[in-house]
Amino acid sequence: MPQFTDSLIGENVAVATEYFKTLIASSKSGGSIGFIPFNINFVMDGLSGMKIYNELSFDTSFLPPGYTKTLDFIVTGVDHKLKDGDWETDVKVTLIPKNGGVNNVVKVSAPVTKQKENYEPPVSTTPSTPNSSPSAPTPPPSTSGTGGKGRPPGLIGDNAQLPDSEIVTIATKGTRTYKLYKDAASAYSTLKAAAKAAGYDIDAALTSAYRGYAEQERLYNDYKAGKSKYPAAQPGHSNHGWGKSIDLSAGSAVNLWLRENCVKYNWYWFGPKDAVHFTYGYNESGYPQLPQQN
Repeated sequence: MPQFTDSLIGENVAVATEYFKTLIASSKSGGSIGFIPFNINFVMDGLSGMKIYNELSFDTSFLPPGYTKTLDFIVTGVDHKLKDGDWETDVKVTLIPKNGGVNNVVKVSAPVTKQKENYEPPVSTTPSTPNSSPSAPTPPPSTSGTGGKGRPPGLIGDNAQLPDSEIVTIATKGTRTYKLYKDAASAYSTLKAAAKAAGYDIDAALTSAYRGYAEQERLYNDYKAGKSKYPAAQPGHSNHGWGKSIDLSAGSAVNLWLRENCVKYNWYWFGPKDAVHFTYGYNESGYPQLPQQN
């Protein structure tokens, strides 16, 4: 059981104070947003690429209601050190009000339909929520009747067995080559350019793109056996097999940036259940996508 020291009591008093400020700020009669920024420090396994003023995404269930809608986590300090032969990164994060305060909360920006990795896109592309952002891209039309679940229009070949004529190399790292279906490859180039302009190298974090049948089967078996924490669809049922999905290292700075910005470029993050997974063209998991406003 923890000791009730003056320091611990003081910290909890501060949290309670912030909670009541949140209630005041979110009330109809409230005026200003009313938050006092506070810092969070944590130590993690060594990670490069994190920069001052990067925004980070956290599981904010430990915070009082209202915080996630009105505040952002911004990196204000990064320190690296070697300890007992291990590389550690000490990160300082400050919680600050979003630009525009409570009246500028970004709503779900794309149609949200409960889906799976082998999802077949809906016939209608009309946004399903009145809060959809007008600047968010509209998912492409249904591919029903074009040869299989999730099959891109006009694609030749079967899932995880696409011919070389249908896939394009998007990156090469060492002896490994990463490829995507032609349309997705073009969209990846746009995404890559946007990431680079923001100071990130998307190729460096890339761990998977198009997968052949044997690779998908291995990953599926590993997931079923508990050897991997990341979900993998059965061979022949994955959007990696259509060359429409990529995986980016979950701990990379570009992954965190992409979660908040990918929807601007018609890419969609799968969400916390598969934090590495992004798909071109539609939101296959139904997880709310929240792009940053310019």
